[in-house]
Amino acid sequence: MPYQTAHGIRYFRHPDRKQRLEPLRAWRAMGKLLEDGEDTKQAFEIAAALSGKSLEKNFQRFLSEPSGPDLFIRREELVDRLSDDAWLDTMPEGSFGATYRDFTRRENISARGLEAESEKSDISEERFDDDLAWYARRLRDIHDLWHVLTGYGRDGLGEVSLLAFSHSQTGNFGLIFITHMATHAMKKELAGSENLKPIVREARANGKAAFHLPNADYIALFPQPLKTVREALGVEKPVRYLDYRPSYMAQIDAVNAEAPTNAQAA
Repeated sequence: MPYQTAHGIRYFRHPDRKQRLEPLRAWRAMGKLLEDGEDTKQAFEIAAALSGKSLEKNFQRFLSEPSGPDLFIRREELVDRLSDDAWLDTMPEGSFGATYRDFTRRENISARGLEAESEKSDISEERFDDDLAWYARRLRDIHDLWHVLTGYGRDGLGEVSLLAFSHSQTGNFGLIFITHMATHAMKKELAGSENLKPIVREARANGKAAFHLPNADYIALFPQPLKTVREALGVEKPVRYLDYRPSYMAQIDAVNAEAPTNAQAA
């Protein structure tokens, strides 16, 4: 039956949605991602291939939370609000919304850009027109919001840590698969690599301890001070990541500085 019921709420699941794991597709995408860490499409491919039933289980948890039914009735597309520069410019300094705005402009990223990358995937959620696809879009659109909330940067280590945090929030096996594979690759290149496992463990623990963040009403929270929002949602400071990040970034900068010399030598 395409219509399902959870916590007294009826939702539509597309009849063609099989919810099976596709490990071979995930493995191929992982190879491409390890070759090019900037190929965001592959991360979406892995997450979709290894989602299985986790998306629907997490959606049902979403519906069970006090805020879930109202958010579901509204079915707001966050990408539209997050792409409204005029609205973002009204956010008070020091607020969650202003910090997100400044973060995206500094990093030269956007909610629309993330949307475009996700739609490149061969198994994009957009192939289904159901309520789970809406929820998948919500999870996609809050990724960069979680960067701001958690304090994990967009550097490689920050992305890996945020995926570990996100796995604790959503249960998507693809996220922890990327985390483990990327961490293994980093160990071969980094001094102080013994710090990586504790950083990932801390990220997973922080994800478990936090409020169920898909249920946060982000639009309502945007005008509030970032510190207040973090406290209200139970998001802990990523101490181990922040302690190791200067060393990590110094090593990355050194590698990048040597790259032109190596190219010229070749």
